[in-house]
Amino acid sequence: SGDLGEAAVAYVRAIDVRRANGTLLASQEGARLLGSLGVVRAQRGELGEALEALREARRVHEALGTLATREGLSVLINLGTAHSSTEDHSLALGIYMEARELSER
Repeated sequence: SGDLGEAAVAYVRAIDVRRANGTLLASQEGARLLGSLGVVRAQRGELGEALEALREARRVHEALGTLATREGLSVLINLGTAHSSTEDHSLALGIYMEARELSER
């Protein structure tokens, strides 16, 4: 868990830098950092923080028009998994179905 904690700190620092210089919400790298932070937070059992990061990654992908890409779909799958971990299975299923529909386009 120490390595995951260190990873979370590193992601948060990188996100803070991108947020400060205005590039977090305008680049796939920003979406990638947010998505990675979400996965690490989920692995640490920090589901609220995981959901927050994954939702923000999703918003970035939506804004960039990249939600249907491999990375965007990965964010959706991870978001669905995080919701499932919080016992919100109906929301998780809806997100999985959205990912499937996007992947078939």
